[in-house]
Amino acid sequence: MANNSIVSEIRSNFHRIYYEKIAPFMQDYEKERKKILNEIRFMQAGLFVVLILFLILGIFLFYKLKTELIICFLAFIAFILLGAVGGITHERKISFKKKLKKECLPEIMSALGNIQWVTGRLPEEISDKNLEQSCMFYSFNRRSDDDIFEGELNGVKYLFSETYLAYNHSSGKDSSTTRIFWGIIIRINLNKTINYKTVITTRKNDTVNYKKIIPFALLFALILLLIALLLKNLFFIGFVGIILLGTVGIIFVRKYDDPKVGLKEVQVEDAEFNKTYKLYSSDEAECRSLITPDFIRKFRHIQKNFGTQNAKCAFFNNVLMIALPTKKNMFEIGNIDTPLNTSKHMEKFFNELISILSIIDYFKLNETIDSKIKQELPNDQNNN
Repeated sequence: MANNSIVSEIRSNFHRIYYEKIAPFMQDYEKERKKILNEIRFMQAGLFVVLILFLILGIFLFYKLKTELIICFLAFIAFILLGAVGGITHERKISFKKKLKKECLPEIMSALGNIQWVTGRLPEEISDKNLEQSCMFYSFNRRSDDDIFEGELNGVKYLFSETYLAYNHSSGKDSSTTRIFWGIIIRINLNKTINYKTVITTRKNDTVNYKKIIPFALLFALILLLIALLLKNLFFIGFVGIILLGTVGIIFVRKYDDPKVGLKEVQVEDAEFNKTYKLYSSDEAECRSLITPDFIRKFRHIQKNFGTQNAKCAFFNNVLMIALPTKKNMFEIGNIDTPLNTSKHMEKFFNELISILSIIDYFKLNETIDSKIKQELPNDQNNN
């Protein structure tokens, strides 16, 4: 059986799977979708009529009573009604989408072979601890996982999730949040032992070069401090001193927060790769055995096909983990505004799912190292 037979079969048999196994039980949800959509439209039409009446009434009372208070009062009521209808509409749409996914996705996944949608738990394989061990992500204290799937393809166990990571710097009115990552995280079990850690990241997505920034930051702060001393303004001196200490502190904290601290940068013979990516490892020999020209070619291909410029990957603990940033929600099987009795929305879901399965299959990680060596040997050596 060819390595890509399962992916090819799902792709080629999409319409058969859809019309035989998915379309029948989607009919009831299509009726419910239409019912809810009609209720929303009726509510919105009623609101429109009320607003028109309010406008007419406001104009009439303004000329009758010669006061602007009635206009303000009616505008306030209209604003409340707009907010209420908008909130109800949003809640109905979200509730329907969640219900559709909860009740239909398990049935859909059962038609696709050895893959399942994970609900109600966060698998240990992609726990916060495992993401931190990958050395691909900065520190985060906020996380949400919209969809998680796990399965097996050609003997290779895998897991992938649509994940959002962020860091909340404080609480209250002055709180701010930095997005660390939003996209797809893929974890693939390997058929060989990984004793060390190897990480690939794009240069534009890598850490700032602190060795270059620190001298400029210190110089700028010292110039400000010198100006303050010349002005003999104690308040300004203290203020600049605080800025100086804060700048240095932030730089050093951020530097040691770099998840790749302790890893050594490795250069490969591919000059174009070195220009676009940064390669780190705790063992150069193992790193070079993993990051071969063939792997580099495949990694570039995956990044290009997925349409992202900031892909990352890591080898550690006998797994390969890939992080693919996205700017859109994926794996949605339908919503209140899209008919469910056509294959359009489902085809989009299938294509997104197959794009991930193709990545897993593309690396052909089910092949053992020995079999790859045999394939590269001449026939007479293989026979021996």
